[in-house]
Amino acid sequence: MSALRGLPYLAAVVLAGVFLVAAAAKWRDPAGTARGFRALGVPRPWTAARTVPAVEAALAVGLLLVPAGMALLAAALLVAFTVFLSLRLRAGVSAACHCFGGRGTDPLSVADVVRNVWLIATATVACVGDWPRWPSTAAVVVAVVVALTAVTSTRALRRRGRAGPISPRRSNPTATESDRH
Repeated sequence: MSALRGLPYLAAVVLAGVFLVAAAAKWRDPAGTARGFRALGVPRPWTAARTVPAVEAALAVGLLLVPAGMALLAAALLVAFTVFLSLRLRAGVSAACHCFGGRGTDPLSVADVVRNVWLIATATVACVGDWPRWPSTAAVVVAVVVALTAVTSTRALRRRGRAGPISPRRSNPTATESDRH
């Protein structure tokens, strides 16, 4: 593991950044966040719109100071969020996720669940760290490759969802009978 020295702490830093961005976006537009939470079926959306970003910000700070312990809490919270989103998807809810504030317009999709699975994996890596350590070059490369893969796969799923379901191939309506054979 010496080649990947510091990877767990780097994972904690990345996760802290994600939680800070999510918290800041929710704080910038609490009314929009509450409306979004209501549309998703979150109980007591106004309370959640104030509480969730506070918890996310506290976790972000904790991840920087006590990475392994806070990563375990972050993983548990992400699992709960993911289960909730999965149940909403299964129920046919198409409201925007609002995971990153009230301005989200993309309907809830598998991309949101996949994004959370990537974040849970990041939290899992952060759990195996102990104290903050300066990461090795190899750890930085691994983290960048994984982050780019996560972002790219999530965006591809989101774009695929916007394009609608793939329809079966149809024959050319202007082709003659002999062209079709």
